[in-house]
Amino acid sequence: MTERKMAALYVFLLMAWWGGWLALDMWRIEHLLTDADKWAVFRRDILWCAGSAALSLFFLMTGPNKQFSAYTLLGVLALIVLIFTAIVAGSSFIHWEFDVPMFLMAHTCAGWVMTLAVPLVTFFSARL
Repeated sequence: MTERKMAALYVFLLMAWWGGWLALDMWRIEHLLTDADKWAVFRRDILWCAGSAALSLFFLMTGPNKQFSAYTLLGVLALIVLIFTAIVAGSSFIHWEFDVPMFLMAHTCAGWVMTLAVPLVTFFSARL
């Protein structure tokens, strides 16, 4: 694939990940916080997501190995979704009910981990 197609794939993966994460974040905020806190928290989360995506896109564009970086991002996103699903589904299976606090904690942890991990993974994988 050409570099342009790899960059487009990378942007699509970032948008899909952060779009899904922000949709779940909006649901979490709607059900947990008061009206005064809702938009302040959601704006902060949007800024963190945008900053992480912009930084990782900058690292992708300045690195010579875009194809490996896009495939690495796909692997990292798949891994975090599998870990997230295993934790929440495992807890739900053990207790025979959907554990909402566990889901919300895992969602928050996955978001913060990926906010830091995506730019770092992109930086190192684009330079290999």
